[in-house]
Amino acid sequence: AHPVDKMTLGLSDYHVIVSLDGPVEDYLSEIPFHTATLDWKLESTEGYNKEQFEVLHRALSLQVRGLMERLSGPEAD
Repeated sequence: AHPVDKMTLGLSDYHVIVSLDGPVEDYLSEIPFHTATLDWKLESTEGYNKEQFEVLHRALSLQVRGLMERLSGPEAD
């Protein structure tokens, strides 16, 4: 077996932390090994009505879907 084969980890061996309100480091003093952090800026939702929250939900869903596709790679089903 090739040495790189022994080092290959599955997608489940990695973790992603996404912050919607400032840098992840503002919330965690230490980032675990095999963990990527993303800071997605979310505007203030103060005063949002139901429709605005639904639009925000759809937008975040698309971002999460894009992230999952990117993590899975081009050959994922």
